Amino acid sequence: FESVEVITEHSPDYLPSPRPGAQPERKRVSGRILVVDDDAFNREILSRHLERQGHVVCQAANGNDAFAILSEAPFDIVLLDVMMPGMNGFQFLEAVRQDDRLRDMSTLVVSALEDPASIARCIELGAEDSLPRDFDPVILKARIDSLLEKKAYKRENDKALRRLVETQERLAGELRDAAAYVRSLLPKRLKWRGVVADWQFIPSLSLGGDCFHYHQLDESRLALYLIDVSGHGIQAALLSATIMNMLRGLSLGGVDYASPASVLARLNRSFRIEEQNNMFFTIWYGVYDSSTRLLRYAGAGSPPAVLVGPDGVVVELAGDGPVIGVDDSVVFGEFDEPIDPGSNLYLFSDGLFEVRTKEGSILTWERFRELLEEHHSECVVSPACLSPIKRIVDSIKGLSSKPLFDDDVSIVEFAFDV
Repeated sequence: FESVEVITEHSPDYLPSPRPGAQPERKRVSGRILVVDDDAFNREILSRHLERQGHVVCQAANGNDAFAILSEAPFDIVLLDVMMPGMNGFQFLEAVRQDDRLRDMSTLVVSALEDPASIARCIELGAEDSLPRDFDPVILKARIDSLLEKKAYKRENDKALRRLVETQERLAGELRDAAAYVRSLLPKRLKWRGVVADWQFIPSLSLGGDCFHYHQLDESRLALYLIDVSGHGIQAALLSATIMNMLRGLSLGGVDYASPASVLARLNRSFRIEEQNNMFFTIWYGVYDSSTRLLRYAGAGSPPAVLVGPDGVVVELAGDGPVIGVDDSVVFGEFDEPIDPGSNLYLFSDGLFEVRTKEGSILTWERFRELLEEHHSECVVSPACLSPIKRIVDSIKGLSSKPLFDDDVSIVEFAFDV
């Protein structure tokens, strides 16, 4: 740098006290600064000036010495002369740009260059700015403070971003663990007293509230049910798992588990919506008695189960109750349906058929029933088809406008006397 009269030992390093009502001076930020200049006098004067402002300052007589210093310790800012023997300022800037270790370091050119093309070249090579040889120390201080504040802000942003990424990764891990837990609660494939059960469970990208189960109540009766909690996420999954564990563990007090209406009434009293953070759920609950071949069932806001008889006749088994948790006074109806040998019963969540098709319309219930009947019939006449549920799911995926379901999808098939 050229020696200038304003840079002396007696130059003020502070601004005058602000006038009443003026904006207060910003908090001073100190940094590590490397002064690169082939003139020793200029280096010394500028270094003392910067040190009095609270910065840590090192000196280098040329570009090669500067790189040797930078390889030993990090710096926030380099104050760079351009016209130097050996590695000049342009070559230094080019070398800095190619070194990934120095990508966060700022360079401020202070030079006697007056050629606009040379100044523009410095900016193109990565310099933050260029000051003339007769710069005002107040302006230099303002530029350095601004660069250091930007670096501090970037460091804080980087820390916040790392914390956000860590939080997201932790949450993703918790969601995976929760999904694995929910899946571990699902039943094994069933073969019991002539009844065979198969199922598919397809969780959405966001953890949801689907679950289903079946278990013996006694030697001749089998309870079977499907639950769908509103919303998504860990809260919905936990509520769903809680309900299922209470049902399969027979831990609801004061209830006849062989009576679907009794079970739904007890759940309705136990899980009021205002006590569940405004969450509610639907459920289809049935009890099959193998000794009488009678299926007793009730529903609370759920899709109807679909029973396909051995002759292909389809019957919808719909309950008459609202969703669980909304109305304490509701009385749930209970219905009986005879089950002929060779019949098949399908339970499913609404995520299976509430999809938008490639044509832009919502899949209708009628079209869904047609697909179910079609693939059921194909499997009846095809010995190689063990279960139609995969075909049903795949056909709906083929109609959907999205490759993945928006909601959890559950479908359970019970084949009687196969």
